[in-house]
Amino acid sequence: MYPVIFEWKFIKIHSYGLLIVVGFLIGLFLVRKKAEKIGLDREEISDVAFWGLLGGFIGGRLLYIVTRWGDFSQHPLDMLKFWEGGLVFYGGLIGGIVGWVLRAKKYKMPILKTVDLAAPSVAIAHVFGRFGCFAAGCCFGKPIDPQSPFAVIFTNPKSIAPIGVSLHPAQLYDAFNAFILFLILQVVYAKRKFVGQTVATYGILYSIGRYIVEDYRGDKIRGFVIENMLSTSQFISLAIFAGSAYLYFHYWKK
Repeated sequence: MYPVIFEWKFIKIHSYGLLIVVGFLIGLFLVRKKAEKIGLDREEISDVAFWGLLGGFIGGRLLYIVTRWGDFSQHPLDMLKFWEGGLVFYGGLIGGIVGWVLRAKKYKMPILKTVDLAAPSVAIAHVFGRFGCFAAGCCFGKPIDPQSPFAVIFTNPKSIAPIGVSLHPAQLYDAFNAFILFLILQVVYAKRKFVGQTVATYGILYSIGRYIVEDYRGDKIRGFVIENMLSTSQFISLAIFAGSAYLYFHYWKK
């Protein structure tokens, strides 16, 4: 749609990177607000969140590079152009958790408690990240009947998506999934019965929604575990669902 929203001489603002920053700032605001209520230092939690963001960028970009190694091996400097799109969410999620946990340990924060704190913010930040994907044209959907009310057509030559083809707006499907999840997690966090409930709920519900959305994705760069049946992201979704369900019921029984 609009991969670049402002360009003047050497200054270029990519919608993808801008929307990720907006999502992070909104998520950070919510984290700081909740942190104060449970006795955590706002500045320390901000530092932890920054390291989570950094870990997310690194993890998301590394997994993207792995899935497109054939292209990047020919143009190594393109590995650094993350603002043009090219972050795999599951890689970012894993990298973000690693960055968050390592920094939280420095401040001797209760890890599971802080991860619970972050779950709703991750969901709302993800919404804006998917808007960024839609603007850049990455993570595009499968072809769809042009008469469908859901059909979108990318016309900007700078878009990553195929130009002039009616496609499922898979990015918006996942954004909707993340937004509904954000609303649910806000309620779960407020009424939580045990530490770990919020992040476990996140893992269970997001993995289900993501598994379904994957069926509408048209970009094949992530590859398949079972050709044309189970994509890599669907396989990861199953693993996250299983781990989150175990975590939920383990702590529920306690």
